[in-house]
Amino acid sequence: MRTATALTVLAAFLALAGFADTASAAPVKWDDPNGSGDGFTFTDGGSDHGLFGTPVVSGNRFIFHPVAFKAHDRDGTDGVSADASDRLFVTIEAAPGDMITGIGIEEWGDYHIVVGGEVNVFGTLLLTKIEGPFAVEEDQLVPDPAVPITTVGDGTWTAETFIDLTGGPGPWTKLTLVLDNDLVANATGVGANAKIQKKVVSNGVIITVIPEPATLAMLGLGALALLRRKRR
Repeated sequence: MRTATALTVLAAFLALAGFADTASAAPVKWDDPNGSGDGFTFTDGGSDHGLFGTPVVSGNRFIFHPVAFKAHDRDGTDGVSADASDRLFVTIEAAPGDMITGIGIEEWGDYHIVVGGEVNVFGTLLLTKIEGPFAVEEDQLVPDPAVPITTVGDGTWTAETFIDLTGGPGPWTKLTLVLDNDLVANATGVGANAKIQKKVVSNGVIITVIPEPATLAMLGLGALALLRRKRR
């Protein structure tokens, strides 16, 4: 995990202000863009192109089952890669008296390569604190196996990241979550075929929100800081 640079902070501010990607089509809202989970509420859920679909909210998790989020390159001689990308966004607010101590992303998918080629998955999780002192945190999804995947045949992949929000300027009680996701497939050679997609069955994408009582969390942080000072 790392704190975003000044350029990333500026980009996040512009996106929140509605200046980013003004030439694109209107975003696709979830069927239920506003609601609640265990320890938090959410508003304005959606994505740029609707490839994630609408999540099921279960406990402290958003569970997505994408059915059209895939990149498929059927021609290995034209030198053109297939690409599928989407940007998911939602505002999350902890319940009164709670704070958000972490956000995790888990993705599952499969791939198929015939003759030759490669497939890739990329993703960036960006969190912007919008109550109290301003802060931004971001991290990259880590795929397994490592990309690019070039093994001919069928296989599965996962990608995940977790951002710990217990540090920084004050508790995170309200934030915007943005997940940029890209799938790329490139077939190479006559008769080549390459495809990568979010998994249609089981769990495709899970966003986990970790809310905790603010008083207990801050007491824990204070005790940890005191222990570190004693050790010095």
